[in-house]
Amino acid sequence: YAADHSHMLIMDMDLGISIAPLGVIHTLGMAPHDVVAARGVQPFPGSLATSIIPYDRTAFVPRPTPQNKWLRQAHAAFCGMTNPGTTMRNSCDALSPFVGALIISMDTNYPSELWPTVSSFNGGALYPLDAVISTGARYDAGDDGERCEHTGFHIGITNRVTGKGKRTGVTERLVGPKESVPKELAIASSTLQYREGTTNRRWVLVNPRWLMHVSQYSIAGPSGTNFDNMIKQLTQEKNSPFI
Repeated sequence: YAADHSHMLIMDMDLGISIAPLGVIHTLGMAPHDVVAARGVQPFPGSLATSIIPYDRTAFVPRPTPQNKWLRQAHAAFCGMTNPGTTMRNSCDALSPFVGALIISMDTNYPSELWPTVSSFNGGALYPLDAVISTGARYDAGDDGERCEHTGFHIGITNRVTGKGKRTGVTERLVGPKESVPKELAIASSTLQYREGTTNRRWVLVNPRWLMHVSQYSIAGPSGTNFDNMIKQLTQEKNSPFI
């Protein structure tokens, strides 16, 4: 850690795509004190790249709200059918229709505004170094070693209250779709000042204007021989759902 560095950029280099530098600059200007993920999109399988969907369900954890409670519960039940420590447990987030509904709805409701999550990565994310250092966040694959490492890292940041309620980024005024915003928070500045004693919780934001297109020639996930090997592993696991 160098005192003259303010941020850390993490990317999936195997995607082979541009970091979208204008999106990075926009992110630094809009939310300099927040963890912000790009908006990654990929072609819908079988659409011949004529339709796109959000990329990276595996690292996505929605901000809990009363409106999405039943979807979160349905997803927990869906993943609860898999066995801890297995590849299926690792894959259940990516395969869950309930996670798909959650991420697509947020991606649709916020075409241009930053929106909050517990965890998002989507191919790239910017981290203020003070957020990482002050929370002591570490990459963590969970108790059974099958959770997405980005999710563990983000939970280490978002589950901790930082500072003394004095300063945060824009996250506290991004309270969800169509929700009212307290008048004192409806300000243009990207940095909000809070009264002593107010909650200063960080969220991982998604910036739709930091847009990265996953190449149709390098689709996310295993393919070819790697896909065959994954299927063989799944069929050999104890109590595998594959017959």
